[in-house]
Amino acid sequence: MTSVDDEVAQLSDGITDLLLAGATVRVQETADSAAEFLLWVRHYEIAATDGTALSLLRGAKAAVIEAAAMCAAGFGRASLGAIRQQIDLMTSYVYFKDHPREWARVTETGDGFMLPSEVRKYHQALQPRLGARLDYLEKRGLDTVNGTYRLLSAHVHGQSELTAPKTGHLREALLSRPLLDEIPQFQLRASLALSNYFVALRAEEWFDLPEEPVRRVSMALTDDQRVQFFS
Repeated sequence: MTSVDDEVAQLSDGITDLLLAGATVRVQETADSAAEFLLWVRHYEIAATDGTALSLLRGAKAAVIEAAAMCAAGFGRASLGAIRQQIDLMTSYVYFKDHPREWARVTETGDGFMLPSEVRKYHQALQPRLGARLDYLEKRGLDTVNGTYRLLSAHVHGQSELTAPKTGHLREALLSRPLLDEIPQFQLRASLALSNYFVALRAEEWFDLPEEPVRRVSMALTDDQRVQFFS
């Protein structure tokens, strides 16, 4: 039976090995994969008329850094959790930025935080065409918030035999390099899924939205779908 000192030493060696084996590439790829997500963070920062819920935007940016750091060091489950948190924070921000009283309640009591599913229900009631627009995107094979969030949650919560933790020693908490190399793809899916959602939410205001997400979504649609989507 190994001692705690031995366990920590082996964990340290494992992290060092992974940092020396492609960590720079993993960090860069994770950052690149979050580029469109960060466009929206910047968009909402510029559009903010007051300080309501801006901590959620700051947290969203921080979660990108955390995802890259955890991926570099080998903590894959923590990296996926940080990616999922980006969805939580950004979808909640687009609700709370317009609801200062509700945000004050969250900050004062901790109650009333809005999760992605709750925000989507609110947006569907507010924007009746949102559901149809999201259906267009799903039919064209674009990533959706619901699907991506479920995928990340399965890994974060260990909801199946494939995703449940199986560590017996500290070092085994580190993912292998081939698995870590896949994490930037999860970041990309989350980034594009959120971007798709935000374009669909305000498609009739396309001229005020970040140019690259609008262009990418537009190119994915057929001519008829494009007219219906953005009108």
